[in-house]
Amino acid sequence: MEDQGIKAEDPNGDCAIATTPRSDTSGSSPILGMKRPIAQSFGSYAISAKNTVTDSLLSEIDSDLAKSSKKKRRIFSCDSCRKLKTKCDYSPGEGSCKRCHRLRLDCSLASESGIRQEVETTPVSTRDDSRLSRIEQTVDSFNGKLSSLLELVKQSLGSGNQLDFSVSPENELLSNYDVLAPLNVIKQIDSKLFHRPNKRDPFKRACDQFLKFYFQKEQLCLELSRSFLEISHFWIIPGGITSIDRKYVLDHPFITCVFVILAMCFDENYKYVDEQNELYMLTTKLLGVALVTEPLSDHDIEAILYISLYNIARKPKQSEFDSWLLSSIGLKHLMISIDFKNLSHRVSMNIFNADDLFHLRIFNSMCSCHFQSSIGYGRPIMLTSTYLELRDLTLKFPKATFGDAIKVAEIELYLLLSRGLADSSLAYSLKNDLLYYSEFNDWQEQWSKIIQKDVSQMLTFAYNFAHIMLARKAAQKSESNGPDPLICYNTACHYSFETLNRFLLLSNSLVKGSPSFQLNQVVYSSITLCDYMEVMKPNERRTSLNLISKVYWHLNKVGEKMNDATDTIAKIIHKLVDTANNAQFPKSTPHKLSQNRERLSVAALPKSVTDQLYSPPKPQTEIEEYEFKLPDVADFDNFEDFFRGLFDK
Repeated sequence: MEDQGIKAEDPNGDCAIATTPRSDTSGSSPILGMKRPIAQSFGSYAISAKNTVTDSLLSEIDSDLAKSSKKKRRIFSCDSCRKLKTKCDYSPGEGSCKRCHRLRLDCSLASESGIRQEVETTPVSTRDDSRLSRIEQTVDSFNGKLSSLLELVKQSLGSGNQLDFSVSPENELLSNYDVLAPLNVIKQIDSKLFHRPNKRDPFKRACDQFLKFYFQKEQLCLELSRSFLEISHFWIIPGGITSIDRKYVLDHPFITCVFVILAMCFDENYKYVDEQNELYMLTTKLLGVALVTEPLSDHDIEAILYISLYNIARKPKQSEFDSWLLSSIGLKHLMISIDFKNLSHRVSMNIFNADDLFHLRIFNSMCSCHFQSSIGYGRPIMLTSTYLELRDLTLKFPKATFGDAIKVAEIELYLLLSRGLADSSLAYSLKNDLLYYSEFNDWQEQWSKIIQKDVSQMLTFAYNFAHIMLARKAAQKSESNGPDPLICYNTACHYSFETLNRFLLLSNSLVKGSPSFQLNQVVYSSITLCDYMEVMKPNERRTSLNLISKVYWHLNKVGEKMNDATDTIAKIIHKLVDTANNAQFPKSTPHKLSQNRERLSVAALPKSVTDQLYSPPKPQTEIEEYEFKLPDVADFDNFEDFFRGLFDK
């Protein structure tokens, strides 16, 4: 083998290497000036030689780096002072050392003075402010980029699925659907993995059952639905329906079902008994499914509102629905089915449309119904202050009516009453021997023009109702803390008389079709007079009996025969007649009144009254079985003859 370099025996081997020619006598490297091992002619030895060279190179590089990385001693003296080996004191304010400055010499530290002054003389607070400023700039830049990303996300979600990423201590208005909320994401995954049916399928099946009933009695259903709209037109939400035909029924079966059964409840003398029983079961099923279905249409939520306002059940076999529970669930359906956030934004931008006004009217009516039920049942109001602020939006619409203003005023009055009942130390004063509350007087002055134009007297009834409740509440306090019991008696009776007298002035069209709470206010006033009967003077007792009898006469004359309101008032009249004919009242004294301090309720009435109140009404064919029967109004030409007939009985 010639001396031209050594190659591995296997040319295809992975370890084959080539070496440069070398002399036999030299094993040193002319380049690196170091001993280099001779590469062997066999593969394994060639690798060993190469690794040894590499290790040597790395060790030399490491040693050079180690030498260069040694820190040099930092010099803090100028060249002139260092030559003379004198002390060098650098003065930042002068830009040189003290010796050079004093001797007028060029100081080598003068060139570094700018840097040293910036580093050494800058106050700590200034450096911190500068650093904080840089951090804020960085954060602002990051925030801008993040905002851009969020805008892209919002645009991708579309107008119906916009999210609110702002953080506020107050409860914000919710969009109708938050697609990225955790449980919504999980629901979407769950429905796709397990192929769950559509959430509205059970509701559609329940609607189909009503449609089957409708097609069997189509003409009757259409007549009853139109009858309800005619009777209760003053209480129907404007803007929702213009006429009822087959197309409307197919599009909105739930609310049509409610119209039909409410019209059956308005009938005289318990007609449509079989049809009402069948439809009551269908309505109950539809309502139960609707309450757990979301989202609902605006007409479906309107149907829940009417069931909350009216009583669709007939005594004694059908149970009455809880209006507080229904209205609170109705409000929650409004929150998740109507995009109030964008609606409020449109109104603030002076963008008005009919659908927004219709939705706000449903919301205000549902709020009013919920407040009435909360006060009537003594339960909390299930609505946040943020949503309460929506009540005024209807008044900003160009097409707002007096009815919208009446509803807003009513909501504000019930809010005052709710706070007054919850406040144990509500301030009051005396005026004409009556309790006087300044907050309610302010409300009356604020809405005086609307109250004057309220032909339904809804606001006046609510105002009287509030004073009756507050007077009863004040009577519960001890004599040392509360007002004089005689003042409470005068206040409660005064506003009860006021309510009954105003009710007698209402036209027949306003009495027929009134919601349950309006009639309950009349019944409540009658019960209040009955509850205070024992402390009344003889002329006051006769006035009370006369007035309550007129209410019964009035209800019968407008066609409200044998329903819940007339049946309850009839039993009250029965008690008053028995009391007036048979009982001997003790002399009324304030002390007697002070013993009667319990909150007014049916349970607080005498047992003879409660026995009558709780006895269920029956159809007209069974009225003869009652132990007491009021004279038939149709047998008398005028009220005076009817009133004398009460005592003749």
